[in-house]
Amino acid sequence: MNTIEWKNEFETGNSEIDTQHRIFVRIVDKLVTTKNNNGDEHLLESLLAELLKFAEFHFCSEENLMREHGYPDFIHHRKEHERALAELRNRIFSLKYEYIDFVNLESYLINWFSQHTITEDLKLAAYLKKKKQ
Repeated sequence: MNTIEWKNEFETGNSEIDTQHRIFVRIVDKLVTTKNNNGDEHLLESLLAELLKFAEFHFCSEENLMREHGYPDFIHHRKEHERALAELRNRIFSLKYEYIDFVNLESYLINWFSQHTITEDLKLAAYLKKKKQ
């Protein structure tokens, strides 16, 4: 199974966003490592719950930054977050009831995080940086 590692291309230059992204990557890595080592099912369920709750927190935090600074693409970015949370909830449910396998969830997480960070979040960070100057 794949894992996710922090890459320089994920850096947005906004310390708050980058710190939260690093935590997200750590949670995904812990989840993948636990699964790869045939970890305890209760621990895996708990890590999935942590991942979902952290994603909810992070998205709320990012959206508050957008509101606070009048980010013009707020609605689009928020909808991306809403879709991601719905998809994550569905995949966790499907995994729990064995409709999908773990690799399916893992692949989704890695791909979504990578794409969203280097597109949407970099745009947001650039806007925040420009506004600060």
